[in-house]
Amino acid sequence: MSPELPLPSDSQPRSSPRGEPMVPLLRVEQALEDGDALATWYTALSNAIAPELPHDLLALWLYPAQGGAVLLGPEALAADDLSVPLPSPQLEASQLRLLEDIVRDAGYPSVAAAPVRSGRRDVGLVLAADLRPERYGEDDRLTLELVAQRLAPMLGRLARQWGGAARATPQVARTAALMDALASLSAQAG
Repeated sequence: MSPELPLPSDSQPRSSPRGEPMVPLLRVEQALEDGDALATWYTALSNAIAPELPHDLLALWLYPAQGGAVLLGPEALAADDLSVPLPSPQLEASQLRLLEDIVRDAGYPSVAAAPVRSGRRDVGLVLAADLRPERYGEDDRLTLELVAQRLAPMLGRLARQWGGAARATPQVARTAALMDALASLSAQAG
């Protein structure tokens, strides 16, 4: 993770009161339209929280409103085909422990996972792993939970808009429905 990697213009880190982890901002439109912007944002996120929560692996998944799980980063983790638990509408502690155990068995002695909750629904999952044993204590888990809280508004918007039809704004969807109705009426009138 190269620290000299530039942030997208509107992905500047949020100010962080009381030493809380900083989380870079991401415009949802960028994430939906530009995979490079999303990858750059993910790298900035990993670099921004590293001083507060050192990690060798920071994994982030999105739970789109349509269902399933989408790996936002790191891209190389996709090759491992790691199965993540799906929320219903929230993840259970036992599901998180099982995922942590799987990652531990894969060679990371220290693992912590936290759901990213927006409202009553989990919209994402963040996992930190380190090659050093016994790295994550209660303070580190709290830091990861703070990161998840700061990610919640962005990932909540992204989860609602992820996917082809879901990307359209309600106004665009209403306009499209109106145009379909007008076309149908025109065909019937003729």
